[in-house]
Amino acid sequence: MKKIFLSLSAIALLAVGTVSCGGDDSSSPVIVDPVDDTTPDDTTPGTANIVIGGTEYKSSFGYFTVYGNETTGAIEGTYTWTPEELGGGATESLLVSEWSSFEILNRTDAGSYYILLTSFDVPMIDENQAGLPNQFQGVLSYGQKLYYVASQGATPSLVSTANNQTANTSFSTFALGQFGQTENGDAAHQVTNYAFTSAFGYSGTAAPGTFNGTGSLLYVETKTASKSNSKEDRFERAIKSFDINRVK
Repeated sequence: MKKIFLSLSAIALLAVGTVSCGGDDSSSPVIVDPVDDTTPDDTTPGTANIVIGGTEYKSSFGYFTVYGNETTGAIEGTYTWTPEELGGGATESLLVSEWSSFEILNRTDAGSYYILLTSFDVPMIDENQAGLPNQFQGVLSYGQKLYYVASQGATPSLVSTANNQTANTSFSTFALGQFGQTENGDAAHQVTNYAFTSAFGYSGTAAPGTFNGTGSLLYVETKTASKSNSKEDRFERAIKSFDINRVK
C-alpha cells in the first residue's frame, strides 16, 4: 500500500496551482480557477463504489468539509504533522489543511443510509497558500469509517473502522468553483466535480473505493483553539457535524 511522504520542497514541485488564503483584501471572497474541470466518468451502473465486509455500497452523493475562514472562504493550515508522524525518514514538519469527505451510500426511500467518512489532510504550499487535493500525488489520509443511519433524524451508528490508519487516497479531479452561502446560511465553495480513490482495508481485507460526483459542495468551518488535534477527536467532530440536509 503506497504512502506519500512529501518534503516541503517536494510539495512546491508537485503543486500545479494554489488557492489564495490571504492577501491585502481579506474581505474578498476566494474565487478559485478549477485545476481540472473535466467531468469524471460515471461509475458503471449497478456496480459498487466500495465493498466492506462482503457488502456492496453504492454512493448517491457526497460533500466535503474543511477548516478555514467562513467569511472569505479561505482554506487555512490548521494542523502540523511532525516528522515522527510522517515517518518514512521525514525530517521536516508539514503544515496541512484538515478535510473530511462524506459519501452517502445505499440510501433508501424509507430514509435509511450509510455514511462513509474519510478524513484526510492536504499540504499547504506555505502558511498563506493552500493546495487542493488533486494538486498532489496523494493526500495524507489517516482514517475511514462506515456509519449507519436507520431513519431520518437518527444518530449515525458506527458499523466498521478501517484497520489501517494510513492509506493512499488520491484525487484525479477536484474542481472548485465560487464561494458563497447556501440557502441555510452555511459558508461553502461549489465543487463542480470531483473524483478520488481510497485504499483502506477492513478486518484484514482490502476495500478499495472509487468515488466521483458533480455539483457537490465544500463547506468551510471555523476551527477554534479549544478543538483537540487528536485524530480520533477529529473524526468524532466530523461525524457530529454531519448534516443530511447538506446532501442534495
